[in-house]
Amino acid sequence: MEKTKINWLSSPVDNDYISAERYLSLLFKPRKCRKLLQKLRAAPMSEYPAKDILRASRTAMSEVAAFDWSHHQQQIRDGEALGPILIVRQNDSSGLIIADGFHRMCAHFELELCNAEAVSKCQTWPPLCAVSTRHDERVRQTVPAR
Repeated sequence: MEKTKINWLSSPVDNDYISAERYLSLLFKPRKCRKLLQKLRAAPMSEYPAKDILRASRTAMSEVAAFDWSHHQQQIRDGEALGPILIVRQNDSSGLIIADGFHRMCAHFELELCNAEAVSKCQTWPPLCAVSTRHDERVRQTVPAR
């Protein structure tokens, strides 16, 4: 199968943050949710393989396989620019929260199975310190001071 280049927007659009806020409001009290969104908006962009994000979010592969991602995969094949995935990292090591972009992430994951070099663009709070899968270059992030 031919490798598919994924066209990511350079930053999330306002609607992505609105969706993230709606999702996070189900998990956190309003004040905490607003604070997370404010920090998420200021967080640097990074890139990680979709499979690693799904594993770190503790998403079951049966959940990924249960849906038809063909619409989102067609957007990727058509070269449509996708908004970065919005991620919140929990301090208690209970897994990443994919605040927005779960459908894009799963569609990308299924396409990634045929393209081992593909990475997902994401915005994460608190920032992670990691190595990109491309040429071992450092991702432009640092771990926040505690």
